[in-house]
Amino acid sequence: MFYFQGSPQLPGGHMAVMSLVGRAKIGDDAVLACTLSNGGSGHVTFFQKCSDNLQIGVEAETNFKMGESTASIGYQASFN
Repeated sequence: MFYFQGSPQLPGGHMAVMSLVGRAKIGDDAVLACTLSNGGSGHVTFFQKCSDNLQIGVEAETNFKMGESTASIGYQASFN
């Protein structure tokens, strides 16, 4: 992906960001996706359907320039 933005409010008058994006389906029940950008950030998500009643997801994001990372884990459970 490539984004370009021009505006008088931006330093230098314009900004361009290029990202590498990927997504992979793992079997019938899991998906892995990631994004890496020239802005110095990376983002990874993973989703797994464990059963008809349980699903889990993990998300991690890193900003290499700022030296900051965050991660989240979530689940969905259905009780019938």
